[in-house]
Amino acid sequence: MTFAKLLLACSLAAIQLFAAPAQAQSAAVTATLSANEAASRLRVVPQRLSKLYLQTRLNIDRELSTVRIEDGIKQFDGLLAVVQRSQPGGKAQATLLTIEQKWAKMRVDLTELPNDAVAQRLSADAEQLAAAAQLLTTQLDADPSPIARLADMALRNDMLAQRMARLYMQVKAGAGGNQSADIEKIRKEFAEALTALSEAPQTSNTIRSNIDLARLQWGFFEAAVGTKGWDEANVRNVATTSERISQVLSDIAISYRKMRA
Repeated sequence: MTFAKLLLACSLAAIQLFAAPAQAQSAAVTATLSANEAASRLRVVPQRLSKLYLQTRLNIDRELSTVRIEDGIKQFDGLLAVVQRSQPGGKAQATLLTIEQKWAKMRVDLTELPNDAVAQRLSADAEQLAAAAQLLTTQLDADPSPIARLADMALRNDMLAQRMARLYMQVKAGAGGNQSADIEKIRKEFAEALTALSEAPQTSNTIRSNIDLARLQWGFFEAAVGTKGWDEANVRNVATTSERISQVLSDIAISYRKMRA
C-alpha cells in the first residue's frame, strides 16, 4: 500500500469514528419515532443527500461527504421503515408508495461516481421526495398540539436550510442556473419560523438557547451563500454551517418531543 493510500485509509477511519456517535444517536431516535414524526424527518434527508453529492462533485470534503451520504441513506431507510410499519391507509398509502418508488431510484443514483447528469437527477428527486414527504406528514398528522407544531416547524426549517445549501451547490457546480428567487423565499420563511419558535410560550429557555445558536449559524450560512463567483472557502463554509444548523434544529425538535412525553 502506498503512503497516499494509507493516509486516505486512516483519514476515512477517523471520519467514520467521528461520525459513529451521531449515527448511533440518529438510530436511537428513529427507533422511538411515531409515523408522523418519521415522515416529518423524511423531508430533510433527500435535500441533504443531494447537497452532499454535489459537494463530492465539487470536491468539497469529499471523503467526509461520502461517509455522510452512506449514513444518510441508512437514516432514510430507517425512517421509511417506521412509516411502513404503521401501515397507513387511504391517501397516505398512495403517497407512501410514491416515496418508496422515488427513493429506490434516488438510492441507486447516490452510489454513482460524481457526475453532472446524476447531480441533476438527484436535485430533481430531492424536490419531489421532500414535497411527497411534506404531503405524507400532513396526511399522517395525528397530534394537533402546539408542541407538535413547534417540533414540525423546527424540522421544516432544517429541510429549508438543506434545500438552500443544495441550491447553492447546484449553482456552484454549474447545474442550477439562477436560484436567487427560491433562495430569497427560503431566507424569509426560515427567519420567520425561527422567530416564531423563539417567541412561542411553550419554548423553554434551554430550547431558546439552541434557537439562538441556530440563528448565529444561520448568519454565517447566509453570508457564505450570498457570495458571488467561486470561492472555495465560502463553499466550504456553506457545507459546514448547513450541517451544524441541521444538528441544532434536529436537537430542538427532539427537545420539543421530550416535552410531550
